[in-house]
Amino acid sequence: MNKSASLITCGLLVFLALHFVVGSRKEKDAKFKVRINENGTRFSEKVKINEKENTVRFVVPKHNDFDRSEVLNEFNLNLTITRLPDVGVCYIKPLDKSLPSPRKMKSDMKYVKRMRTQISKPETVVTTSEWTPDKKLEPKQLHPTVVKFCAGLPVYRLKEITKDNWEIEENKKSDNDTTTRTKRRSYYDVCGNQQNRVLPCPDNTWRLICYYANVGRSCVYWVKCRHPGYGYSTSVSVNSRCTFHHNRSSTRCCKFACPWWYG
Repeated sequence: MNKSASLITCGLLVFLALHFVVGSRKEKDAKFKVRINENGTRFSEKVKINEKENTVRFVVPKHNDFDRSEVLNEFNLNLTITRLPDVGVCYIKPLDKSLPSPRKMKSDMKYVKRMRTQISKPETVVTTSEWTPDKKLEPKQLHPTVVKFCAGLPVYRLKEITKDNWEIEENKKSDNDTTTRTKRRSYYDVCGNQQNRVLPCPDNTWRLICYYANVGRSCVYWVKCRHPGYGYSTSVSVNSRCTFHHNRSSTRCCKFACPWWYG
């Protein structure tokens, strides 16, 4: 995946205090409240982990440049579903394979709560990814879990933005049987449906124009630890056992354009 990541000292960006509420053992359900100070903006993220359903759910209020969001990591479906109530849209994308399982995440969150007085300067990995709507999906195409979570909002499948995100189609000319290669845009542009538009300029001069619009920015915080409960060495200092992760996701509108249109 085309992501950018940076490593910073947690105290420079965010302070987290975990408050843990456990449900019944039968449900294997756990709830956490993560208090965050992000560049001077204070808010609380709610995290619900359900081992039985194999899901992790985040509820994050609007803050700074990010929209209010509900994010469901569905490990059985290998999907991340993001609901943006204020924007009025729901997105699905592939589950990030680097995410810990619900069981591991619950264990790590509990560990941080228990050891937080000994973790003075934890590191935070900030990961940024950009996506564009690839296709609008009809309810009949969706798993019931997606339909229920999105609660009537339009659902778009996302595609990560990379420099190579286009398709090449080959068309045969019947007159001289030569092949012409035509690049067609592979994006579904939620800001204006121009899918498969053919441009009046050579394809080797095309420019990919991506721009922010009111189509959604979200972020979540979570923690990943190497603690003795999962077989890691006790010789590792408590302060270096856990890393906080700040995953930021932006949805942008993209289109191909001829160079003279934008100078």
